[in-house]
Amino acid sequence: MSDKLLKALMQLFAIVANAGRLTEQGRAIVENFLQQQLNPSLVQLYLEEFDRDLQLLQVRPKRAKQKTCVGKLRKGVAYMYRNK
Repeated sequence: MSDKLLKALMQLFAIVANAGRLTEQGRAIVENFLQQQLNPSLVQLYLEEFDRDLQLLQVRPKRAKQKTCVGKLRKGVAYMYRNK
């Protein structure tokens, strides 16, 4: 998986975890997913990315965080399709 796609997925997972207030449970699910997809050294890197994204969602006003995350997710998905 590409770096951009993984970062977009971490943002998507953070949005879902934040919306459902499942921050601890959500982190465990993300960690499990990453362990299945990546080598151990990259798991920690992308878990930190998830933690940053989740923290940003919890700090920003709701409207601003939706625009930012959706825009980044859209770019990540477009990148994925261009580079198939």
